[in-house]
Parts: sequence; C-alpha cells; structure tokens
Amino acid sequence: MTAAKRQKALRIKQSPKLPAEERRNQLLNAAQVLFVKKGYRATTTEAIAHRAGLTKGALYFHFKSKEAIFSKLVQRAINQFAVAFAPDVNRDLNPGDVLRLLFQIDASRSMPRTRHSLNLRAEALKLPRIKAHVNKAVREIIEVVAESLSPQYGRTIKQRRQLAVLTFAVHDGLTLGKQMSPDLIDFNEQIQVFASLFERPKKTASSKRG
Repeated sequence: MTAAKRQKALRIKQSPKLPAEERRNQLLNAAQVLFVKKGYRATTTEAIAHRAGLTKGALYFHFKSKEAIFSKLVQRAINQFAVAFAPDVNRDLNPGDVLRLLFQIDASRSMPRTRHSLNLRAEALKLPRIKAHVNKAVREIIEVVAESLSPQYGRTIKQRRQLAVLTFAVHDGLTLGKQMSPDLIDFNEQIQVFASLFERPKKTASSKRG
C-alpha cells in the first residue's frame, strides 16, 4: 500500500461517526462539485466517495447509484428554491419583482453553477429518468412562481403559469449571457427593462377627455 493510500485509509477510518443525513450531504456536495467540473458521465462513484472522504461502500449505503445522487441533487435544489421563495408566495408580485427574486436566490445558493452548466444540462437530457425528474422539478418551481404573481398579470392561473415560464426563460438567458459577456449584462438594468414591459400606459389628459 502506498503512502497516499495509507493516509486515505487512515482518514476514512478515523472519520467520526456522523448522522446519516450529514453523510448524504457530504456525498451530494462532493458530487455537485465534480458534476460541474467533469460532467456527469466522467464522474465516477469512486471519485465522489473520495472527495467526500468516504468509502465507495459508504456511498452505496446511502445511494443506490450515481443517477440517484443526481436526482437527489435536483430535488435538493428545488427544495432550496421553494424555501427561499416561500415568504413571497401569494404576495401579488409583478414580473419584475419575480425576476429580481430569482437573481437574489441565485446569489444566495450554491446550486446555480450546476443549474446553468450547459454540459451538465446536455447530459441530463440524454438520461430519460433524470430528464423526467428535472422536468417534474421545473414544473413544481413554475407553480410556485405562478402562485406569487398578481392576478392583474393574468386572470387565470394558466396565464400566470405561462408568464412564470417566460420570466424563467429571461432569467436563464440573462444568466447565460452574463457568463459569456460579463460587461454586456447588468442585472439591475435588465430587471427594470423587463418590468417596464408590463406597465400599463398612463392615460393622457386628451385620452381622459375622450
């Protein structure tokens, strides 16, 4: 056994016994970093376990497969978003408010790099079960946002749902644009422009007389 392997074995052996939930979070955090850095397919369960400071056996004790880890990461991101957005549900927000909140939530979480990794997205789309899980998660988020929009931006929940979809599309597009051309995108300015698209034109004196 090499010195490096002996050190790794000693580190794992001496690792204190932690609650199962904390162990799972160790593995999820390690997987998230590796998925973004190397991609889903190139990341092995051995690499995830090593980065988490655990054995491969410990990984399979908590997760049945690498795909199960990916699915749990997606669900964790949804839960984080729901918790962050919850105080603003049913607040009768306008689309500009929602866009601002999305950027604020992104800034406060570690998941956006994963969510906005194009390579990781492309890989996820090739995995039927992961794709289905992601689509389900996105629908859950859209529902949360739709319920927060004021009825004046859509009389029915279906209309507000479509507006939520549009707002997310703008958010994702601006986030990608910021990554590619940092000097071109100013989030605050873009939020103001987006919000102005939904402002009702003020009536002029002549229109009031008419």
